[in-house]
Amino acid sequence: MVDQTSELLRSKVLSSVDVAVGAELTDVVYWALTNELCPESFQDPDLYIGGEVELVFENSARFFVSWDECGQWKDHFSLCASPKSVFLPDSLEPWAGSGLQVWEPLLGDILAGYQVLGFNDTPHALHLLFSTASVIIGAGHKQHFGDGDDVLVRPGSEMERISSWQVIFDSNNTSHA
Repeated sequence: MVDQTSELLRSKVLSSVDVAVGAELTDVVYWALTNELCPESFQDPDLYIGGEVELVFENSARFFVSWDECGQWKDHFSLCASPKSVFLPDSLEPWAGSGLQVWEPLLGDILAGYQVLGFNDTPHALHLLFSTASVIIGAGHKQHFGDGDDVLVRPGSEMERISSWQVIFDSNNTSHA
């Protein structure tokens, strides 16, 4: 029998990301509150937003990665992934993310797997493993991954930022920590 934490992890993250494994990434959209971003914002390599990141794949699979305020986890905020936006309709505006340095090389690349990382048994980051590189999308605050209501995107080469975190789920071995 799967325990409650595993069911929560499955419903809040895994079921949405699983549908994209094995598919090519075709588009990335950053969704932010109106007036939160401007074109110059994307010059900042440590960009963070209060909204969400939408990933679109060749097989019509898509998921949004954001933060969630969920009292069922030990921490106040967590990471979440959903097949649709978790925000109210028309509360966010889209910004093209596909041309950003972190995403451009991954367009047309296959999502080979992923890891969910966190602490306090709470998921805070999604490590997406493509066939040629990886990227981290996490919930956090300002420029720090962790317990907060912002979304950060960083290249996988920056895994040292969260290297001490627990691997809560790894799609390549499908075991829970």
